[in-house]
Amino acid sequence: MTLDFESHRHLGVELASIRDRLVSLSVLIRNSYPEGSSLDRAAMRMTKGIDAVRSLLDSEVFREFKNLTTNVLASVYYPEDRIVLNQWWSDPPVNATWDGKRWRIVEADA
Repeated sequence: MTLDFESHRHLGVELASIRDRLVSLSVLIRNSYPEGSSLDRAAMRMTKGIDAVRSLLDSEVFREFKNLTTNVLASVYYPEDRIVLNQWWSDPPVNATWDGKRWRIVEADA
């Protein structure tokens, strides 16, 4: 048993919206904990996990609905439409300068 086309479309919008939210939350986590920490690595993995699922489903929809155009199929799991959720956290202030090679972040005084 597989999903019908409309179910794929709804799932695509949901997963794209969830991914957008996960990216925002991942940035929040990664900006709040040390680089390379277990939380930092886990935050990166949560986005990669949903990317893997979307990619597999995208391949399936192309296999299952060969009669539809590539443009229609390509927008199923990578749609323009999203469900937008409000950001409930505040972004921390960042004091950074560009030195010509990379951004240098100056820690705020405690």
